[in-house]
Amino acid sequence: IYAIGSRNRLPEIPGAADHALSASDWAAAQRLRARLDTLDSGAPVVVVGGGLTGVELAGEFADRGLAVTLAGGGVLAPSVGERGRRATLRQLARLGVDVLAEARVTRVQATQVTVEMDGHERVLPSAATVFATGFVVPELAADSGLTTDGTGRLRTDENLTSFDDERIVGAGDAVAVAGTPLRMSCQAAQPLGAQAAEAVLARIAGDSPKPVDQGFVAQCTSIGRHAATLQFTRRDDSPARAVVTGRLAALAKEAVCRGIVWNIRREAARPGTFSWPRNREVTAGREAVLQ
Repeated sequence: IYAIGSRNRLPEIPGAADHALSASDWAAAQRLRARLDTLDSGAPVVVVGGGLTGVELAGEFADRGLAVTLAGGGVLAPSVGERGRRATLRQLARLGVDVLAEARVTRVQATQVTVEMDGHERVLPSAATVFATGFVVPELAADSGLTTDGTGRLRTDENLTSFDDERIVGAGDAVAVAGTPLRMSCQAAQPLGAQAAEAVLARIAGDSPKPVDQGFVAQCTSIGRHAATLQFTRRDDSPARAVVTGRLAALAKEAVCRGIVWNIRREAARPGTFSWPRNREVTAGREAVLQ
């Protein structure tokens, strides 16, 4: 089972390799926490990256009393709808985050960050510069001579089986499933992991694995400890109109985080829990809801 995940993508910006911090894995998060613990209240922190991870980091740091600037490099939270984006900006503003959505970082130094905005450079003080600029996958599949997509992810058929060898089954961020574009996320990785296990068991039994049954429900972004933006999505992860914000959304986000291990245990006890409803008998459930 090929499930090696993803890692932080650090852009080739002068000084970034020497001074950038991240929260991309356990070790990186521990280094980041150690740095933050040395800072006094009001110390300047720059978060680079306007995606959902950057937004979450900015909110967490601001909630600690730090003076946070978020350099987005383009549209803030591009994966959510306009209503969700407006709500996210309002909640960041309440925490005092200075959002420079269009600012692009051009240089990182030990105590400052240079950004470009509207054709002009601006220098931002920074006691800690944290990059949240997306994910890449390790080169293992490509180095092994396996078929990969343009980003280096192992290409599989709809049964999660490698194009090159039926003994290789893929799951998670490092896999590109035929005909199913999936955002790198725990929301995709957990069901894919369960379905990869089912594919292996099917092959051991001499059966053909079932096609991937996958879809998205929502994108939930915490903004500090007491607010969040819950953007509901269509199955293809495109934003729907429904958005929940504030404390209620924060409780939903916390429940998601706390429920990860519980969900995996439930899948182990009752295989098929992660399956998308379209492939199940749901008529009785729908009638119960209507009643």
